[in-house]
Amino acid sequence: MKYAPKWPLKKGVEDIFEMYDSPKDLVKYHLKSLLLTSPGEKISDSNYGIGLRSFLFEQASDAFVANLRGKIFAQVTEYIPAISVQRINISSDPEMIDNNNLSLSIVYSIPGFVNNEIFEMDLKSEETIGFY
Repeated sequence: MKYAPKWPLKKGVEDIFEMYDSPKDLVKYHLKSLLLTSPGEKISDSNYGIGLRSFLFEQASDAFVANLRGKIFAQVTEYIPAISVQRINISSDPEMIDNNNLSLSIVYSIPGFVNNEIFEMDLKSEETIGFY
């Protein structure tokens, strides 16, 4: 797994920038980056990213949840192969989704660690304004 600098960038003691020193924190960083990056946004790989913000305005349905779950699983499998996804939970509450809010959790395991980890993210449309 590739190492990454902590955000916001700060001068490091042992390296140019402060770096993630925990595999758990590094995986969470990569998951967040993968979920929030829109396809085509990463210049070196136009297929990288899920673009979670673009799903905020979709109509709530079983097909919507299945489509998003499939995209997340495929992207994580390809771009973060160091983890094994156990389960992806996406809010199926139509009122929450229809109000342009999205809540998801990813349950995964990291080789060498006994317990499963959980990555959770809540995304609200009003928080994304001015984000681009």
